[in-house]
Amino acid sequence: MLSSLKKLLRLLRKIMNITRRPYYGFVQGHSHITDSQLHKLDKLVDIQSSRNSDAFESEFANYLGVEHATSFASGRMGFYALLQSLKVKSGNEVILTGSTCAVMANAVLRVGAKPVYADISPKTFGTCPLSVEGLITRDTKVIVAQHSFGIPCDIEKIAKVARERGIFLIEDCALSFDSSLNGTVLGLFGDAALFSFDHTKPINMMIGGMICTNSDLDKKLKIIQDQSAEIPVIKRRSLFKQFKREKYFCNPNNYSQYQVIELLESKFRAIFNLPTPFLTNDSTSIIRNQSSYPYPAKMPEFVSYLGRIELKRWGLMKDERQQILKKYIDLIDSFDCKSDIEDTYVTENRNIVPLRFVWRCNNGVDVRNKMKDFLQIERTWFTKPIVDTTEPLENFQYIKGSCPISESLEETIINLPTSISPLEADVLITKLSILKK
Repeated sequence: MLSSLKKLLRLLRKIMNITRRPYYGFVQGHSHITDSQLHKLDKLVDIQSSRNSDAFESEFANYLGVEHATSFASGRMGFYALLQSLKVKSGNEVILTGSTCAVMANAVLRVGAKPVYADISPKTFGTCPLSVEGLITRDTKVIVAQHSFGIPCDIEKIAKVARERGIFLIEDCALSFDSSLNGTVLGLFGDAALFSFDHTKPINMMIGGMICTNSDLDKKLKIIQDQSAEIPVIKRRSLFKQFKREKYFCNPNNYSQYQVIELLESKFRAIFNLPTPFLTNDSTSIIRNQSSYPYPAKMPEFVSYLGRIELKRWGLMKDERQQILKKYIDLIDSFDCKSDIEDTYVTENRNIVPLRFVWRCNNGVDVRNKMKDFLQIERTWFTKPIVDTTEPLENFQYIKGSCPISESLEETIINLPTSISPLEADVLITKLSILKK
């Protein structure tokens, strides 16, 4: 009885926070979508993948500067299809990054291979080349080099190691789009590149992913894509409903209300065992036969159309995010961690389009707690290796202590959103003055 009362009080406390304005999160709604575009998206929800999917693949490949792009309903599904194309199987090892998402490990486990985890670099938050080199064995089939938060990892060093050892290199660009290193855009250093388009990623399409390559591996990927099923209509309609909700609520003026709605709906889903609108069944070490969607699956047609809209306006978003990055750097300029910020962001060889502004400080937990009244700190990445799962990390064959820098982020990492407007960022920066006290 007492436990239930405490839970109810916690729930009421969260609901009372509905009046918090402005309140910031890491999902930016599509407030720019016009009524005519919304109507077109609505009409496409029940349509199977066809014209817009093909067009989006072509437009994305052209923008990135690659020959081939193959879409799927999520980045992890594209990754899985790529592993299948490479005939990765039992007895093979795939090197992932310690600070990654459980769905990446899930894809490796699905093909029967063993995930092995490289640590991150403290300056880039991405894959550390020295850690990768120390993990290579004769069973290593694939290296996945992750670019985190829009910050290029030391990909040139990793690519050199992969070439010398004859190992296939995948660039994980799920958290980075259009950043570059020494004048080369991320995604062009490896043998293939993975992109993700879910609602927390650089290009927000709600769901979706892309595999890009310049090799004839695309033919095998296209066969897997053709054989993949569609996301069920009921799931697509649920996702479109979520899209419309985020369009209205996911902005600083309404975000706290969105939090309450999501909280109440999650309780409702738990009681009646209902699926979410998103593709959430792959954050587990157990490969489930029962799911509300096929795996892999085609990218829905309305999602592809949304991607075409978002890609056309990417230049504006890119410019705004880089403006916000400069504002954040100026904010941190007087902090003790200034030198760490400069090592990450103020370098001539990296042109960064930030997904989030990220830094580390010794009292990271305290700093995050100071921000909780105006920032959704629960969505801070990466407070542990292998996020988006409630399972013990050893279930994903992660060995505790193997990635000490990744593990240290729990106590030190800070995330700030860049998917807001520069004016909204100005208000947030004013509120962040609390950090200086």
